[in-house]
Amino acid sequence: HVMGEVIASHEHLLDRVGMYVQAGYTLSRDEAFWFNSIEFVTRYERTWLRNSTDLIDDSHAFRSPETTNAVSWDYQVLTLALRSNIVSDFVSLRIEYTFFWEENGIPALEINDSAVKNNELLLQIEARY
Repeated sequence: HVMGEVIASHEHLLDRVGMYVQAGYTLSRDEAFWFNSIEFVTRYERTWLRNSTDLIDDSHAFRSPETTNAVSWDYQVLTLALRSNIVSDFVSLRIEYTFFWEENGIPALEINDSAVKNNELLLQIEARY
């Protein structure tokens, strides 16, 4: 399956656009009790603020590389995921690793992007009864 979405919003000074595209493939065995389905998913996301690097005056822009101003950053995100039913529909496993790339520099002020180490690993085991 493949799906995607684009969203634009405006709130006070924040004029934001976000999008994602996700592709997945599911392998399933209808009669199997153990590992009856395994799904592989890849998701790419991009979020940005319009005009965030434009100078307000000679020395300031809306964006700042400070982590306290992360709301003004642009992001690219890549998620790789594996989901599986381990025991029929009773026990499932979900593993996801997400890579983040922040764009927080201000080229007009010669301030380069400052990377933040915030990749994420998700391990989830779910039991239903």
